[in-house]
Amino acid sequence: DFAITFIPYPHHELEYLKIKTINMGVFYSNEKFKNMELSELPFVVPNTEIKNNPLSLKSRDGWPTEITRQNIYGASNLSMALKIVEAGSAAIFIPKFLATENLFEFETKKSIFLGAQRDIFIVKKKNVDESSAMKISAKIIRTNC
Repeated sequence: DFAITFIPYPHHELEYLKIKTINMGVFYSNEKFKNMELSELPFVVPNTEIKNNPLSLKSRDGWPTEITRQNIYGASNLSMALKIVEAGSAAIFIPKFLATENLFEFETKKSIFLGAQRDIFIVKKKNVDESSAMKISAKIIRTNC
């Protein structure tokens, strides 16, 4: 019973264990997106926003609030969002380790994206010890991401 997140939302019953710092990027499959400006790209984004979090992020994907984007599609989960991207309909902002080999990384000139990073955490109940599954998951992420 644990989750993985990069937005540590304070809760008195939860504990966040930092796994590592990961790199983020903008990815797409539609080759027409290559010559577009970042502001012109259609994006698929999480359906819901996060309110009152310690990182002041509004979007569940951690998109920098200083940069506007065209939120054309919404998805309730990452699997659906990636299907929209792989169909060539939109770009997505995700951790680089999640990008499949058939996706291209958008080359951005905006300095806020150069080296865009987020800390990634395991979330567990405070009164529960780390399980072997948690430790294995953290090791896989540290090693492969």
